[in-house]
Amino acid sequence: MRLVLVTTDFPPAVGGTQTYALELAKRMHADLEDFAVVALDVPGSALVDEGLPFRVLRVSSSDALFSIRARSVLRQLFKKERFDSAFCVAWPSALACLLARPSKESVTVFCAAHGRELLINPGENTPPLSCIPGFNSLYPRLRKWTLHGVHTFFPVSHYTGELLKDLDVAENKLCVHGNGTDPNRFYPGDGSVIKKRYDALNRPMILTVARLVERKGIDTMLSAIEVVLKKIPDLLYIIGGEGPEKPRLESIVKERNLAAHVSFSGPIPYAELRTYYNACDVFVLPARERLPDIEGFGIVFLEASACRKPVIGTRSGGIPDAVIENVTGLLVPPDDPQGLALALIRILTDSELASRLGHAGLNHVLGSANWNMISRDIIADMKQVTDSGSPMADGVPKTC
Repeated sequence: MRLVLVTTDFPPAVGGTQTYALELAKRMHADLEDFAVVALDVPGSALVDEGLPFRVLRVSSSDALFSIRARSVLRQLFKKERFDSAFCVAWPSALACLLARPSKESVTVFCAAHGRELLINPGENTPPLSCIPGFNSLYPRLRKWTLHGVHTFFPVSHYTGELLKDLDVAENKLCVHGNGTDPNRFYPGDGSVIKKRYDALNRPMILTVARLVERKGIDTMLSAIEVVLKKIPDLLYIIGGEGPEKPRLESIVKERNLAAHVSFSGPIPYAELRTYYNACDVFVLPARERLPDIEGFGIVFLEASACRKPVIGTRSGGIPDAVIENVTGLLVPPDDPQGLALALIRILTDSELASRLGHAGLNHVLGSANWNMISRDIIADMKQVTDSGSPMADGVPKTC
């Protein structure tokens, strides 16, 4: 298999989808006959690409016009270099591949699905697309045409798979492969350096790592903290990240006199992230759905689990695929401060429960929710499709 990974979401940009693209690219490069990446050219790209063991072909373009601008690069790979497969990190990249391939039979197009890209219409507020007459009505049709042209989808959660089915993608073209993490980067260890930094060596610590936007539900967590403090008066809540919600969240902390119990760390350097996970007693991300913004999975849950920490999430979007309820963590309804507070109190006052959830989370990461296993399984399913010539010749693959 000669495979090109195509994406607008790739380092140096930071985020869950960028992590997905990079981690799979590293492993696909090692396991395939020939491999390359086609990605957006953004400031800092050259420095990133120098440190990668595979070829990265950068396209000078806006995100919105990538599907058009990437065609010439992809044509070169498909026609002259005989690349026979494309793995697209989101459907707009698949559009570029469908437009660039010499014929339908010459290139098999695979596509991941994360969530938000299936719900938004960027033409509404994105120049120059919003200036094109009729684009807003054309965009859903263009997406539908692209989705039907893809051979097989790899949604990162069952929720995202349902979104594809809602867009009339046939079920036999879907194979769910959740996100993963790297247990060589995230693993149990000493977090005392962080606890000392916050003068919290003897205090229970709760951690959230997220972009500070409304969808992450951190305001719900602040309401829950008020309840938890009645049972656990010395706890500390660390919020790692930046974003437009930060001023409002800081105002809530001030208004409710929570400053002694809530600390905004700002962006956490990647090199320190594992130590933060190891410092906390429980990791929490109480995300809500604010369509089109959804939590398609939540890689941070797996990073915390890899550090043997219990996690708490919400029954929202793809989070139930990241947190195995009552096994690796607890799930609560979104926008439910009381339910979230009760879950926090359960874990913080029951060391046996916390230990059981943490150990199960680590075992889950080591056994299946890691990038090595996920890349291996995706490659196996891609080969099944290319060998058979049909989406799922024998029905849904065993990994689904």
